[in-house]
Amino acid sequence: MATTMDRRRVKNTSAATTPDVRLAWLLSPEEMLPRGCFVASTEPIGCLEGGGGAGGGGGGGAAVGAAEEAAPAAAGIEAGTAAAGAEESAGTAEAGAALGPYGKGRGHHIPAKRAFTGDPNYDINAALAIPKLELRAQGIFHPQITGAQQSLYREFARTGQPLTWDVVRSIETQALTRAGMSPESASVTVNKAISALQASGVSGPVSIPWGGK
Repeated sequence: MATTMDRRRVKNTSAATTPDVRLAWLLSPEEMLPRGCFVASTEPIGCLEGGGGAGGGGGGGAAVGAAEEAAPAAAGIEAGTAAAGAEESAGTAEAGAALGPYGKGRGHHIPAKRAFTGDPNYDINAALAIPKLELRAQGIFHPQITGAQQSLYREFARTGQPLTWDVVRSIETQALTRAGMSPESASVTVNKAISALQASGVSGPVSIPWGGK
C-alpha cells in the first residue's frame, strides 16, 4: 500500500517525453491543462510536457483513439442506411400498367387514338394500349376511362387552345385516375405510351378528340 508521502512523490526530469506521474486528484487544474492531460480514471495518469498526454490504464489516449475509430464507422452506417432507404424507395415506386400493341391485346388506347388519326406515322394496331386482361387485373372499367376522356377533351376544346403533348399527358393521366388508377401509376403509364408514339415518329396530336379541331 502506497503511503501519503509516496503519492506526493514527483518524478522530475529534463526530458520532454518523460511523464510526470501522480494520481489524478493530486494534480490541480493549473498543472493539468498546460500538460494536455486526459483524466479518464482514478489510476495514475501520464502528462507529457508540451501536450498530448497518455492516460493511465489506457484511459485518455485510448478513449480518443476509440472515438476517432468510431467516427468513420458511424459515417459508414449512416451512408449504408441512406443507400438502403433509396433502394427501398426505388423498389416501391409504381411501374404503371402493362402496355402492349393494340392489335395483340386490344383494350384501351393510351392516348386516345382520335387525337392522332391522320398522322402518317400513327398505326392504330401498333400503338400501345392497356390490354383487356390488364384492365381486368387493375380493376378498371374501360367505358369509365373513355367517358372521362370525352369529358376532359370536350372541356379543353372550349378553351380554343391547340392540343399539345403536355395537354394530352394531363388529360390522359386524369382520365385513368378518375377510372380508379393511382395518380402515380397513371402518370407512368401515360408517359410510357407517349414516349413510344414519339419514338415511332408521331409529331404530335392532329385534332382534339370529341371536340373538333
